[in-house]
Amino acid sequence: MDTILGWLKEHVSKKEWGHIKSAPFAVTLLLTLGIVIGWTVKSVLWSASDAAKEATIQQLIAAGTKTQNSKTLKRRATILSRQVFNYSQAWETGEKSNNRGLYGSDYINRFGLRVVKMREELDEEGQQSDALDELINHFTATYSNTIIIAREIQKLADKLTD
Repeated sequence: MDTILGWLKEHVSKKEWGHIKSAPFAVTLLLTLGIVIGWTVKSVLWSASDAAKEATIQQLIAAGTKTQNSKTLKRRATILSRQVFNYSQAWETGEKSNNRGLYGSDYINRFGLRVVKMREELDEEGQQSDALDELINHFTATYSNTIIIAREIQKLADKLTD
């Protein structure tokens, strides 16, 4: 064994074998650089991929939210339309049918703001009615106007996707 170690020491110490002495350093340096470069490339690619995935997720959430909002908007518009229609029927047949002012002020207090908000929400979803706009902008408290408002809201609600 001594002869092999002695032979290695003798030949490694010679100038022509100097590159063997520096080999462990070069290998370590190349290995370290390879790891650093590989890690950097992986991190950049994964972060770009993560950003793309996050953008896709956000788009899907937004689409799902819009669909969900559309469904709840349709449901809320249908409920409001039914309430206005029922109120109008009571106006026509109720005890206060001769007192237009009382029903008119009750209607405005109960439904006025809700109808305006509903029209705005329907408009944001691409549903618009000139008749509804005209009645809201120039409202006169009459039985026939409230019936038309209820019908127009229901028409717009029916156009929303299920």
